[in-house]
Amino acid sequence: MSSWEPGGPDDIPPRRPKKPWVVVMAVLLIVGLVAYMIV
Repeated sequence: MSSWEPGGPDDIPPRRPKKPWVVVMAVLLIVGLVAYMIV
C-alpha cells in the first residue's frame, strides 16, 4: 500500500508499534467499529 518493498516473509514494517497495548487498543477499536457497522 505505502512503501512496502518485498524482501522476505521475515520483513517487519518499520512503523510497527513497540508497545503491545497500542496494538491491543487498535484491534479493539477496529473490532468495535466492525461490530457497530454490522449491528
